[in-house]
Amino acid sequence: MKTPTCIAAALALVLPVTAAGASPTDASRRTPVVAAVERVSPAVVNISAERVQEQRMAPFGGLMRDPFFERFFEDFGLPEYRRQVKSTSLGSGFIVDGEGRVLTNAHVVAHASDIRVTLVDERSFPAELVASDPSSDLAVLKIKDGKGLPQVSMGASDDLMVGETVIAIGNPFGLSHTVTSGVISATRRSFKGNGQEFRDFIQTDASINPGNSGGPLVNIHGEVIGVNTAIVQAAEGIGFAIPVGRARRILSDLLTYGQVQLVWTGVDVQTVTPDLAPALGMTGRPGVVVTRIEPDGPGEKAGLRNGDVITRFASRPVVDEESFFAAVDSAPRGAPQALEGLRDKQPLALMVTPGAPPPDYADRILERSAGLRVKTDERGVVVKGVREGSAAAQSGIRAGDRLVGIGEVMVESLEAFRQALLDARGQGRVRLTLRRGNVTASFIFPLS
Repeated sequence: MKTPTCIAAALALVLPVTAAGASPTDASRRTPVVAAVERVSPAVVNISAERVQEQRMAPFGGLMRDPFFERFFEDFGLPEYRRQVKSTSLGSGFIVDGEGRVLTNAHVVAHASDIRVTLVDERSFPAELVASDPSSDLAVLKIKDGKGLPQVSMGASDDLMVGETVIAIGNPFGLSHTVTSGVISATRRSFKGNGQEFRDFIQTDASINPGNSGGPLVNIHGEVIGVNTAIVQAAEGIGFAIPVGRARRILSDLLTYGQVQLVWTGVDVQTVTPDLAPALGMTGRPGVVVTRIEPDGPGEKAGLRNGDVITRFASRPVVDEESFFAAVDSAPRGAPQALEGLRDKQPLALMVTPGAPPPDYADRILERSAGLRVKTDERGVVVKGVREGSAAAQSGIRAGDRLVGIGEVMVESLEAFRQALLDARGQGRVRLTLRRGNVTASFIFPLS
């Protein structure tokens, strides 16, 4: 029979010797992915946002939850009961500075009455909403007493390579600080989903599920290169992230102004088609051609002309209308940006300084594209006039109709109308929802 001493000696031959109290760890297992996760995880937070919503209740309980009875109560003025129902949304975010500010998705904290963030070490803090921009789906939170907390290192998204390794960290389905990895499948991806059109996204095969929204997409060096967004929930094996370059500019605007500042070049463009390319000297090269220049706008001041071709803007390649507007959106106001292209088949290089659009710029676009002029009154935004023979006139729209929505955005003021229309500018078309009496209808018009 073997003694305990003999058994210990035998085990010593096959097990690695470690210091007292230490766990055996093979150094080769500490891959760059492990190192990147260790670097970023302390600054990734789990966000719990509580909402209080009002729910209508029939006077006689669940048996009366029927459209006929609801209309009966409305018509005869009978009492209606309402109760407040609490719901909780879970999402992710990451700390971006030493003041405890957190970047996340706007939809994670929309209409939240109480927000809490939890770190990987299980410390929990209350947080408040600083500013939100639903059109970009980004929001900024401030952790109360959040000074001195760990923060992420922000990388760059202009030089991303298809095939490079990326890591997504978040809280999918409430599973705290879950890590997934994959590669970049595409950059500057534009697509349609959930009834909306999305532009300029990073596409990855790293799993991004509900709860990951707002978490960081990280490169192999542990730098944030994107903000994960679970926008196509039915997708399998496909995830999307907002590039950190765009997120950084929006973050700066939200902290400085409380809202995103629209960037304007005063230039309208059209994608160069294969039929048009030879005449412009564009054989084998994608780009856009300038079709309209607003008087006294940044483009005109820079010396651009109708017919000029643009192939790069703000250090980004321009291959079509969407990529041009995405490049414009990523540029800050007031900072000169390099523009490259062709004029009369010869190389063209200019510096364009984007600025703020004039207050009535959206009004001009709508009148030019659809033939509609709008105003505001006690009902909200209403049609002031319809140009004879225009697309709006052919659709049967008339003065007095109320404009209630642009795309997915409900419109209640002239400012909201202008913001929503300019947000839709790069999509090439817009869906307007109008109301006449009790009838509501939607119309799609191209934007020019």
